[in-house]
Amino acid sequence: MNQDECLGDEVINMFLQMLDNRDAKMHKDELLERRSFFCNSFFLPLFRKNRPDFVAKMMVKRKIVLSNCDKVYVPVNISNEHWALVMVSIQEKKIEYYDSKGCD
Repeated sequence: MNQDECLGDEVINMFLQMLDNRDAKMHKDELLERRSFFCNSFFLPLFRKNRPDFVAKMMVKRKIVLSNCDKVYVPVNISNEHWALVMVSIQEKKIEYYDSKGCD
């Protein structure tokens, strides 16, 4: 798959926003005890560039306290070819990596 066939940041971010909205509603309706945090596609590149200031501001802006979260979802762009997902389970202290192409 070439770069033109990869889902763009906008599509990924829109989907994650939809999941975040659903999560917020379920939490409000008391179907979820803890919220999840859905990072956008810019989170990991900025985090890798050692931009903790941006990450901290994003968390404050969205009123996210990691210790109050159940899970954190981070999209990962693999060489502009496809997307993978990292899920961090805060309460279970576990990290899971989901990649449709495997973990080579």
